[in-house]
Amino acid sequence: MKTYSIVAIALVFLLSACTRENVDASAKENTSGIAAIKGSWKLVNVFLSDAIDRPCGQDSLSKDITLVVTDEPSNSTPNTFSINGQSAVNLFFGSVTITSYDNNTHIGTVKMSALGSTKMAGTPEMNQCEQGYFDKLSTATDFSLAKDASGKTLLYLGIFKKNNTPSRDGGVYLIYEKIK
Repeated sequence: MKTYSIVAIALVFLLSACTRENVDASAKENTSGIAAIKGSWKLVNVFLSDAIDRPCGQDSLSKDITLVVTDEPSNSTPNTFSINGQSAVNLFFGSVTITSYDNNTHIGTVKMSALGSTKMAGTPEMNQCEQGYFDKLSTATDFSLAKDASGKTLLYLGIFKKNNTPSRDGGVYLIYEKIK
């Protein structure tokens, strides 16, 4: 019970340190703020319903888990971006379409394409970590951009809490820090 109390207190401090501020970026398709999702991101935490965990439950991995968001090469679908990056073992690729975005709250919805990846072998633990990461990334429906207390830009990507869900179900999402 003590552990849950400590985790809950840490979560309150972490979330209170983040403020929803406008992320300075030019917009694609004249929708202010959407282009701020472009760039290189490093996975720093995973939010699991009511607790924050490190990627794969470890303080350090042999490779950073990254997400790179760039303009879709064909630009045929508005607000669609290519994604790729490094997972726990393999490289991956796909696309994400932003289906809505609120400039006031900096919260939006997304539709993920099917993800593809290389097929390198890893340890059972890293393969399990990677599968969990792919599951969370491929089922993402919501995103948010924010700045933490130190000014770092954060990307929250996953399934956010909906008002009709139980109070302890805060959603499941990946928390990235912008690195470029």
